[in-house]
Amino acid sequence: MSIMQLTQTIRIIPPIQLKYRKRPMQPTLPGMEPEPTATPRISNRQIAEVLAGIADMLEAQRGNEYRIQAYRNGARGLLDLSEPAIDILARGEALPIAGLGDRLRSHIAELIELGSVTINNGS
Repeated sequence: MSIMQLTQTIRIIPPIQLKYRKRPMQPTLPGMEPEPTATPRISNRQIAEVLAGIADMLEAQRGNEYRIQAYRNGARGLLDLSEPAIDILARGEALPIAGLGDRLRSHIAELIELGSVTINNGS
C-alpha cells in the first residue's frame, strides 16, 4: 500500500484573446462590425491527446497496465468517432466506444465540460 497519493490535473487551455484596448471603441461603419468570436470547442483529437498523455504518465509511474491500455483504447476510440464527442454528450447519449468504462467516460465528460480533468493514482 502506498503512503503517497499522486494527483495530476490536465487542462486544455483555450487560445489567449488579447485585450489591449483601454479606451472605448469608436462606432464602426455599417457592415464593418467586428465578427463575433465563437467559443472554442474541444475536438476529439484534443481529447485523445489528453488520454494518450495520461496513459504515458501512468506508464512512467508504473501504473496498472490494464488502466494504461484503457486510456490508450479510449484515445483510439475517440479518433475513430464519426462526429465530435461534445455533440454526442450534448444529446445525452453515451459515447459509442467499445470497452469504455464508467470512470473513463466520466473523465472524458469532465474534460469536455470543464476543460480539465484531475486524475488520482487510484482513479
